[in-house]
Amino acid sequence: MLDTMPPIESESLTPIVPNPRPRASLALWLLGIVVIAIMAGVGYYRYSTFTPTSSPTPTPAPAQSLSGFSPMPDATSLLAYLKENNRDVFGDEEIVLINPATKKETLLPIKKASYAYKYYGSEYLFYFTQNNLGEYHRLNLQTGHDETFDLLDHTDARVDITLNVNAITDISPDGNYLVFNTSFSWPCPTMSPFPSGFQGGYGPCGPEESLDNPSGYYLYNFKTNQSTHLPVNTYRTSRWDIANAKLYFVDYDQSSTHALDLNTKTLTNIDTTGRFGYYTYPLVQKNQLVKFEGSTGDDNLGPFGKIYLINNSDHKETPIDSVNSWTDIQPFITASPGESDILYRRSTNIAGLHRNSIYRFNLESGKTSRLTKDDDSLSYSIYVSWLSDHEIVTSVDVIEPNNYNNQNQYLVKIDLNTLKEERLTNHDQVMYFNTQ
Repeated sequence: MLDTMPPIESESLTPIVPNPRPRASLALWLLGIVVIAIMAGVGYYRYSTFTPTSSPTPTPAPAQSLSGFSPMPDATSLLAYLKENNRDVFGDEEIVLINPATKKETLLPIKKASYAYKYYGSEYLFYFTQNNLGEYHRLNLQTGHDETFDLLDHTDARVDITLNVNAITDISPDGNYLVFNTSFSWPCPTMSPFPSGFQGGYGPCGPEESLDNPSGYYLYNFKTNQSTHLPVNTYRTSRWDIANAKLYFVDYDQSSTHALDLNTKTLTNIDTTGRFGYYTYPLVQKNQLVKFEGSTGDDNLGPFGKIYLINNSDHKETPIDSVNSWTDIQPFITASPGESDILYRRSTNIAGLHRNSIYRFNLESGKTSRLTKDDDSLSYSIYVSWLSDHEIVTSVDVIEPNNYNNQNQYLVKIDLNTLKEERLTNHDQVMYFNTQ
Protein backbone atom coordinates (compact mmCIF):
# COMPACT_ATOMS: atom_id res chain seq x y z
CA MET A 1 0.00 0.00 0.00
CA LEU A 2 1.30 3.44 -0.88
CA ASP A 3 1.41 5.82 2.10
CA THR A 4 2.02 9.55 1.83
CA MET A 5 4.94 10.70 3.96
CA PRO A 6 5.64 14.26 5.19
CA PRO A 7 8.48 16.21 3.57
CA ILE A 8 11.94 15.42 4.90
CA GLU A 9 14.92 17.71 5.23
CA SER A 10 15.83 19.56 2.05
CA GLU A 11 19.33 19.86 0.67
CA SER A 12 20.90 21.82 -2.16
CA LEU A 13 23.09 20.64 -4.99
CA THR A 14 25.19 22.94 -7.12
CA PRO A 15 25.28 22.29 -10.88
CA ILE A 16 28.80 22.14 -12.20
CA VAL A 17 29.67 24.08 -15.34
CA PRO A 18 32.80 22.58 -16.95
CA ASN A 19 35.61 24.87 -18.12
CA PRO A 20 38.07 23.82 -20.83
CA ARG A 21 41.55 23.08 -19.48
CA PRO A 22 44.62 20.90 -20.21
CA ARG A 23 44.29 17.22 -19.35
CA ALA A 24 46.62 14.55 -18.03
CA SER A 25 47.42 11.19 -19.66
CA LEU A 26 44.97 8.33 -20.29
CA ALA A 27 43.88 6.50 -17.12
CA LEU A 28 43.94 2.71 -17.03
CA TRP A 29 41.98 2.01 -13.86
CA LEU A 30 38.73 3.24 -12.34
CA LEU A 31 38.27 4.64 -8.86
CA GLY A 32 35.72 3.26 -6.43
CA ILE A 33 32.56 5.32 -6.10
CA VAL A 34 32.05 7.27 -2.89
CA VAL A 35 28.89 6.47 -0.97
CA ILE A 36 26.62 9.51 -0.83
CA ALA A 37 23.81 8.47 1.51
CA ILE A 38 21.14 11.14 1.35
CA MET A 39 17.79 9.43 1.93
CA ALA A 40 17.42 7.41 5.12
CA GLY A 41 14.84 4.79 6.09
CA VAL A 42 12.13 3.25 3.94
CA GLY A 43 8.64 4.32 2.97
CA TYR A 44 6.56 5.51 0.07
CA TYR A 45 6.25 9.02 -1.31
CA ARG A 46 9.12 10.66 0.51
CA TYR A 47 10.23 14.04 -0.76
CA SER A 48 13.62 15.72 -0.88
CA THR A 49 14.24 18.95 -2.76
CA PHE A 50 17.59 19.83 -4.34
CA THR A 51 17.70 23.43 -5.50
CA PRO A 52 20.76 24.13 -7.68
CA THR A 53 22.37 27.49 -7.02
CA SER A 54 22.68 29.82 -9.98
CA SER A 55 25.88 29.44 -11.95
CA PRO A 56 27.13 31.09 -15.14
CA THR A 57 26.64 29.00 -18.24
CA PRO A 58 29.49 29.04 -20.77
CA THR A 59 28.76 29.65 -24.41
CA PRO A 60 28.74 26.23 -26.14
CA ALA A 61 31.47 25.63 -28.68
CA PRO A 62 30.21 25.88 -32.28
CA ALA A 63 29.19 22.55 -33.77
CA GLN A 64 31.75 21.13 -36.17
CA SER A 65 30.85 19.35 -39.39
CA LEU A 66 31.85 15.70 -39.18
CA SER A 67 34.55 15.12 -41.76
CA GLY A 68 33.66 12.63 -44.47
CA PHE A 69 29.98 12.53 -43.51
CA SER A 70 27.02 13.39 -45.73
CA PRO A 71 23.80 14.59 -44.04
CA MET A 72 21.05 11.96 -43.95
CA PRO A 73 17.47 13.17 -44.57
CA ASP A 74 16.07 9.84 -43.30
CA ALA A 75 17.97 10.07 -40.00
CA THR A 76 14.90 9.62 -37.81
CA SER A 77 14.24 6.22 -39.41
CA LEU A 78 17.67 4.84 -38.46
CA LEU A 79 19.15 2.89 -35.58
CA ALA A 80 22.81 2.54 -34.57
CA TYR A 81 25.05 -0.24 -33.33
CA LEU A 82 28.74 -0.83 -32.69
CA LYS A 83 30.36 -3.33 -35.04
CA GLU A 84 33.29 -5.54 -34.08
CA ASN A 85 35.55 -6.28 -37.05
CA ASN A 86 38.23 -8.27 -35.24
CA ARG A 87 37.87 -9.62 -31.71
CA ASP A 88 41.65 -9.72 -31.33
CA VAL A 89 42.16 -6.04 -32.17
CA PHE A 90 41.27 -3.38 -29.59
CA GLY A 91 39.94 -0.07 -30.89
CA ASP A 92 38.78 -1.10 -34.36
CA GLU A 93 35.07 -0.87 -33.51
CA GLU A 94 32.88 1.00 -35.98
CA ILE A 95 29.56 2.82 -35.67
CA VAL A 96 27.01 1.54 -38.15
CA LEU A 97 23.59 3.05 -38.92
CA ILE A 98 20.85 0.73 -40.14
CA ASN A 99 17.39 1.31 -41.57
CA PRO A 100 15.15 -1.46 -40.13
CA ALA A 101 12.71 -1.08 -43.03
CA THR A 102 15.22 -1.50 -45.86
CA LYS A 103 18.16 -3.13 -43.96
CA LYS A 104 20.47 -0.59 -45.60
CA GLU A 105 23.59 0.10 -43.52
CA THR A 106 25.85 3.16 -43.43
CA LEU A 107 29.31 3.17 -41.86
CA LEU A 108 30.17 6.39 -40.03
CA PRO A 109 33.66 7.98 -40.27
CA ILE A 110 34.21 7.89 -36.51
CA LYS A 111 37.25 6.17 -35.05
CA LYS A 112 37.80 4.57 -31.63
CA ALA A 113 34.18 4.74 -30.53
CA SER A 114 33.45 3.08 -27.18
CA TYR A 115 29.67 3.06 -27.61
CA ALA A 116 26.95 4.71 -29.67
CA TYR A 117 23.25 5.22 -28.95
CA LYS A 118 20.35 6.41 -31.07
CA TYR A 119 16.61 6.50 -30.52
CA TYR A 120 14.31 5.58 -33.38
CA GLY A 121 12.48 8.77 -34.40
CA SER A 122 15.36 11.05 -33.35
CA GLU A 123 17.95 12.74 -35.54
CA TYR A 124 20.62 12.59 -32.81
CA LEU A 125 23.40 10.05 -32.44
CA PHE A 126 25.21 10.02 -29.08
CA TYR A 127 28.68 8.53 -28.95
CA PHE A 128 31.79 8.47 -26.81
CA THR A 129 35.39 8.02 -27.93
CA GLN A 130 38.34 6.64 -26.01
CA ASN A 131 39.97 9.86 -24.82
CA ASN A 132 39.30 10.28 -21.06
CA LEU A 133 38.68 14.00 -21.51
CA GLY A 134 35.24 14.05 -19.95
CA GLU A 135 33.72 14.71 -23.39
CA TYR A 136 30.61 13.34 -25.03
CA HIS A 137 29.43 13.77 -28.62
CA ARG A 138 25.98 14.51 -30.02
CA LEU A 139 25.86 14.23 -33.79
CA ASN A 140 22.89 15.63 -35.71
CA LEU A 141 22.61 13.15 -38.57
CA GLN A 142 20.35 15.43 -40.60
CA THR A 143 22.82 18.32 -40.64
CA GLY A 144 26.16 16.62 -39.99
CA HIS A 145 26.87 18.95 -37.06
CA ASP A 146 28.96 17.19 -34.41
CA GLU A 147 28.74 18.81 -30.97
CA THR A 148 31.30 18.03 -28.27
CA PHE A 149 30.14 18.51 -24.69
CA ASP A 150 32.53 18.83 -21.77
CA LEU A 151 30.41 16.99 -19.21
CA LEU A 152 32.60 17.43 -16.17
CA ASP A 153 35.90 18.99 -15.10
CA HIS A 154 38.14 18.46 -12.11
CA THR A 155 39.85 21.22 -10.17
CA ASP A 156 43.17 19.39 -10.51
CA ALA A 157 44.56 19.55 -14.04
CA ARG A 158 46.46 16.27 -13.56
CA VAL A 159 43.28 14.25 -13.17
CA ASP A 160 41.86 12.06 -15.91
CA ILE A 161 38.09 11.68 -16.11
CA THR A 162 36.45 8.35 -16.88
CA LEU A 163 32.84 8.53 -18.09
CA ASN A 164 30.36 5.71 -18.40
CA VAL A 165 26.88 5.64 -19.92
CA ASN A 166 25.47 2.18 -19.30
CA ALA A 167 22.68 2.03 -21.86
CA ILE A 168 20.49 4.06 -24.20
CA THR A 169 18.00 4.38 -21.34
CA ASP A 170 20.46 6.78 -19.64
CA ILE A 171 19.71 9.31 -22.40
CA SER A 172 16.37 11.10 -22.57
CA PRO A 173 14.38 10.36 -25.76
CA ASP A 174 14.27 14.08 -26.63
CA GLY A 175 18.09 14.25 -26.50
CA ASN A 176 18.22 16.97 -23.84
CA TYR A 177 19.42 15.02 -20.81
CA LEU A 178 22.04 12.40 -20.02
CA VAL A 179 22.90 10.42 -16.89
CA PHE A 180 26.52 9.37 -16.61
CA ASN A 181 28.81 7.79 -14.06
CA THR A 182 32.26 9.22 -13.50
CA SER A 183 35.49 8.52 -11.63
CA PHE A 184 38.81 10.31 -11.45
CA SER A 185 42.36 8.96 -11.65
CA TRP A 186 45.97 9.84 -12.36
CA PRO A 187 49.17 7.83 -12.96
CA CYS A 188 50.42 5.94 -9.93
CA PRO A 189 53.80 6.84 -8.35
CA THR A 190 56.87 5.02 -9.57
CA MET A 191 57.57 1.74 -7.80
CA SER A 192 60.38 1.62 -5.27
CA PRO A 193 63.74 0.34 -6.59
CA PHE A 194 64.04 -1.84 -3.49
CA PRO A 195 62.89 -5.50 -3.60
CA SER A 196 59.62 -4.77 -1.83
CA GLY A 197 58.55 -2.40 -4.62
CA PHE A 198 56.09 -0.99 -2.11
CA GLN A 199 56.22 2.73 -2.87
CA GLY A 200 53.72 3.34 -5.64
CA GLY A 201 53.11 0.96 -8.48
CA TYR A 202 49.69 0.00 -7.21
CA GLY A 203 46.42 1.25 -8.59
CA PRO A 204 44.08 2.72 -9.16
CA CYS A 205 45.55 6.02 -8.02
CA GLY A 206 43.75 9.32 -7.87
CA PRO A 207 42.78 12.40 -5.90
CA GLU A 208 41.03 12.43 -2.57
CA GLU A 209 37.25 12.69 -2.73
CA SER A 210 36.11 16.30 -2.93
CA LEU A 211 32.76 17.95 -2.32
CA ASP A 212 33.48 20.11 -5.35
CA ASN A 213 34.25 17.11 -7.56
CA PRO A 214 32.58 13.99 -6.16
CA SER A 215 32.71 10.81 -8.19
CA GLY A 216 29.45 9.02 -8.88
CA TYR A 217 26.33 9.70 -10.96
CA TYR A 218 25.44 12.99 -12.64
CA LEU A 219 22.51 14.38 -14.60
CA TYR A 220 23.70 16.50 -17.52
CA ASN A 221 21.49 19.14 -19.16
CA PHE A 222 22.47 19.73 -22.79
CA LYS A 223 20.52 23.00 -22.87
CA THR A 224 22.32 24.62 -19.93
CA ASN A 225 25.60 22.65 -20.14
CA GLN A 226 25.33 21.85 -16.44
CA SER A 227 26.02 18.62 -14.55
CA THR A 228 24.20 17.97 -11.28
CA HIS A 229 25.43 15.29 -8.90
CA LEU A 230 22.76 12.73 -7.96
CA PRO A 231 22.53 11.73 -4.28
CA VAL A 232 22.84 7.96 -4.87
CA ASN A 233 25.62 5.41 -4.79
CA THR A 234 23.95 2.77 -6.98
CA TYR A 235 21.79 3.92 -9.87
CA ARG A 236 19.80 2.44 -12.74
CA THR A 237 17.46 4.33 -15.06
CA SER A 238 13.90 3.07 -15.07
CA ARG A 239 12.32 5.44 -17.61
CA TRP A 240 11.94 9.05 -18.73
CA ASP A 241 8.65 10.94 -18.69
CA ILE A 242 9.53 13.93 -20.84
CA ALA A 243 5.94 15.20 -21.05
CA ASN A 244 5.95 15.73 -17.28
CA ALA A 245 9.69 16.49 -16.94
CA LYS A 246 10.39 13.42 -14.78
CA LEU A 247 13.18 10.88 -14.57
CA TYR A 248 12.42 7.60 -12.78
CA PHE A 249 15.36 5.60 -11.46
CA VAL A 250 16.12 2.75 -9.06
CA ASP A 251 18.50 3.15 -6.12
CA TYR A 252 19.64 -0.37 -5.23
CA ASP A 253 21.25 0.68 -1.93
CA GLN A 254 17.83 1.76 -0.71
CA SER A 255 15.90 -0.82 -2.79
CA SER A 256 13.64 2.02 -3.84
CA THR A 257 12.41 3.93 -6.88
CA HIS A 258 12.73 7.69 -7.15
CA ALA A 259 11.07 10.24 -9.41
CA LEU A 260 13.31 13.23 -10.13
CA ASP A 261 11.63 16.43 -11.29
CA LEU A 262 13.95 17.71 -14.01
CA ASN A 263 12.91 21.32 -13.42
CA THR A 264 12.82 21.65 -9.64
CA LYS A 265 15.25 18.80 -8.79
CA THR A 266 12.67 17.42 -6.34
CA LEU A 267 13.17 13.74 -5.49
CA THR A 268 10.10 11.65 -4.68
CA ASN A 269 10.40 8.10 -3.37
CA ILE A 270 7.50 6.29 -5.05
CA ASP A 271 8.21 2.67 -4.13
CA THR A 272 10.44 0.43 -2.04
CA THR A 273 10.94 -3.21 -1.10
CA GLY A 274 12.74 -5.38 1.41
CA ARG A 275 13.63 -8.00 -1.19
CA PHE A 276 17.04 -8.75 -2.64
CA GLY A 277 15.91 -8.53 -6.27
CA TYR A 278 14.13 -5.37 -7.32
CA TYR A 279 13.18 -3.26 -10.32
CA THR A 280 10.23 -1.10 -11.34
CA TYR A 281 8.88 0.50 -14.49
CA PRO A 282 6.16 3.18 -14.23
CA LEU A 283 3.34 3.25 -16.77
CA VAL A 284 2.85 7.00 -16.59
CA GLN A 285 -0.08 7.15 -19.02
CA LYS A 286 -2.02 4.54 -17.04
CA ASN A 287 -0.94 5.55 -13.51
CA GLN A 288 0.39 2.04 -12.89
CA LEU A 289 3.67 0.53 -11.78
CA VAL A 290 5.24 -2.69 -13.07
CA LYS A 291 7.26 -4.20 -10.24
CA PHE A 292 9.74 -7.06 -10.02
CA GLU A 293 10.78 -8.67 -6.74
CA GLY A 294 13.06 -11.62 -6.11
CA SER A 295 14.58 -13.44 -3.18
CA THR A 296 17.36 -16.02 -2.78
CA GLY A 297 15.36 -17.74 -0.04
CA ASP A 298 17.37 -16.43 2.90
CA ASP A 299 14.17 -15.14 4.51
CA ASN A 300 12.93 -18.74 4.98
CA LEU A 301 10.24 -18.24 2.35
CA GLY A 302 12.19 -20.08 -0.32
CA PRO A 303 13.64 -18.57 -3.51
CA PHE A 304 11.24 -16.83 -5.84
CA GLY A 305 10.94 -14.22 -8.56
CA LYS A 306 7.75 -12.42 -9.48
CA ILE A 307 6.58 -9.56 -11.64
CA TYR A 308 3.25 -7.85 -11.16
CA LEU A 309 1.24 -4.73 -11.93
CA ILE A 310 0.14 -2.17 -9.32
CA ASN A 311 -2.64 0.37 -9.84
CA ASN A 312 -1.49 3.53 -8.06
CA SER A 313 -5.05 4.74 -7.54
CA ASP A 314 -6.48 1.75 -5.63
CA HIS A 315 -3.25 -0.25 -5.02
CA LYS A 316 -4.74 -3.32 -6.69
CA GLU A 317 -2.12 -5.88 -7.75
CA THR A 318 -2.31 -7.95 -10.95
CA PRO A 319 0.07 -10.95 -11.25
CA ILE A 320 2.08 -11.16 -14.47
CA ASP A 321 4.59 -13.98 -13.90
CA SER A 322 6.23 -15.85 -11.01
CA VAL A 323 8.69 -18.72 -10.48
CA ASN A 324 10.23 -20.62 -7.57
CA SER A 325 13.69 -19.34 -8.46
CA TRP A 326 15.38 -15.97 -8.07
CA THR A 327 17.19 -16.14 -11.44
CA ASP A 328 14.58 -17.25 -13.98
CA ILE A 329 12.87 -13.84 -14.11
CA GLN A 330 15.31 -10.97 -14.43
CA PRO A 331 14.89 -7.31 -13.34
CA PHE A 332 14.62 -5.90 -16.86
CA ILE A 333 11.33 -4.31 -17.98
CA THR A 334 10.18 -2.03 -20.77
CA ALA A 335 6.85 -1.03 -22.28
CA SER A 336 5.54 -0.07 -25.71
CA PRO A 337 5.12 3.66 -26.47
CA GLY A 338 1.36 3.43 -25.91
CA GLU A 339 1.83 1.19 -22.85
CA SER A 340 -0.29 -1.58 -24.35
CA ASP A 341 2.42 -4.22 -23.88
CA ILE A 342 5.02 -4.92 -21.22
CA LEU A 343 8.19 -6.79 -22.13
CA TYR A 344 10.41 -8.45 -19.56
CA ARG A 345 13.30 -10.91 -19.52
CA ARG A 346 13.43 -14.55 -18.51
CA SER A 347 16.72 -16.40 -18.21
CA THR A 348 17.52 -20.12 -18.44
CA ASN A 349 20.81 -21.58 -17.20
CA ILE A 350 22.09 -24.39 -19.39
CA ALA A 351 25.54 -25.82 -18.67
CA GLY A 352 26.53 -22.67 -16.82
CA LEU A 353 25.48 -20.24 -19.57
CA HIS A 354 22.34 -18.11 -19.45
CA ARG A 355 19.98 -17.90 -22.41
CA ASN A 356 17.78 -14.82 -22.21
CA SER A 357 14.33 -14.71 -23.75
CA ILE A 358 11.74 -11.92 -23.95
CA TYR A 359 8.23 -12.40 -22.57
CA ARG A 360 5.22 -10.24 -23.24
CA PHE A 361 2.28 -9.18 -21.07
CA ASN A 362 -0.61 -7.59 -22.95
CA LEU A 363 -2.60 -5.23 -20.74
CA GLU A 364 -5.78 -5.48 -22.82
CA SER A 365 -6.01 -9.29 -22.79
CA GLY A 366 -4.21 -9.79 -19.50
CA LYS A 367 -2.25 -12.66 -21.04
CA THR A 368 1.43 -13.48 -20.68
CA SER A 369 3.31 -15.24 -23.48
CA ARG A 370 6.79 -15.86 -24.81
CA LEU A 371 7.71 -13.42 -27.57
CA THR A 372 11.07 -14.72 -28.80
CA LYS A 373 12.02 -18.09 -30.27
CA ASP A 374 12.26 -21.12 -28.00
CA ASP A 375 15.84 -21.91 -29.06
CA ASP A 376 18.56 -22.73 -26.52
CA SER A 377 21.27 -21.53 -28.91
CA LEU A 378 19.93 -17.95 -28.88
CA SER A 379 19.92 -15.24 -26.21
CA TYR A 380 17.88 -12.05 -26.71
CA SER A 381 18.56 -8.59 -25.30
CA ILE A 382 15.80 -6.69 -23.49
CA TYR A 383 17.37 -3.37 -24.55
CA VAL A 384 15.02 -3.05 -27.49
CA SER A 385 14.20 -0.16 -29.81
CA TRP A 386 10.47 0.37 -30.31
CA LEU A 387 9.58 1.14 -33.93
CA SER A 388 5.87 1.29 -33.08
CA ASP A 389 3.47 -0.12 -30.49
CA HIS A 390 3.85 -3.57 -32.04
CA GLU A 391 7.35 -3.70 -33.56
CA ILE A 392 10.74 -3.89 -31.87
CA VAL A 393 14.38 -4.29 -32.91
CA THR A 394 16.79 -6.09 -30.63
CA SER A 395 20.09 -7.99 -30.70
CA VAL A 396 20.46 -11.76 -30.57
CA ASP A 397 23.52 -13.44 -29.08
CA VAL A 398 24.51 -16.75 -30.66
CA ILE A 399 25.55 -19.03 -27.79
CA GLU A 400 28.73 -21.01 -28.43
CA PRO A 401 29.06 -23.35 -25.40
CA ASN A 402 32.73 -24.10 -25.94
CA ASN A 403 33.72 -20.59 -27.00
CA TYR A 404 31.37 -18.11 -25.39
CA ASN A 405 31.63 -14.52 -26.60
CA ASN A 406 28.85 -11.92 -26.47
CA GLN A 407 30.30 -10.01 -29.42
CA ASN A 408 28.92 -12.27 -32.14
CA GLN A 409 25.41 -10.92 -32.25
CA TYR A 410 22.97 -9.95 -34.99
CA LEU A 411 19.90 -7.70 -35.14
CA VAL A 412 16.31 -8.82 -35.58
CA LYS A 413 12.94 -7.11 -35.99
CA ILE A 414 9.99 -8.70 -34.21
CA ASP A 415 6.29 -8.04 -34.81
CA LEU A 416 4.30 -8.49 -31.59
CA ASN A 417 1.07 -9.09 -33.49
CA THR A 418 2.26 -11.75 -35.93
CA LEU A 419 5.30 -12.99 -33.93
CA LYS A 420 7.28 -12.77 -37.17
CA GLU A 421 11.01 -12.46 -36.54
CA GLU A 422 13.06 -10.92 -39.35
CA ARG A 423 16.84 -10.85 -39.39
CA LEU A 424 18.23 -7.39 -40.20
CA THR A 425 22.02 -7.88 -40.37
CA ASN A 426 23.70 -10.44 -42.62
CA HIS A 427 26.59 -10.92 -40.18
CA ASP A 428 27.18 -11.75 -36.49
CA GLN A 429 29.49 -8.81 -35.81
CA VAL A 430 27.14 -6.67 -33.74
CA MET A 431 29.18 -5.84 -30.66
CA TYR A 432 26.80 -3.52 -28.78
CA PHE A 433 23.23 -2.42 -29.45
CA ASN A 434 21.58 0.02 -27.02
CA THR A 435 23.94 -1.03 -24.25
CA GLN A 436 27.63 -1.68 -23.60
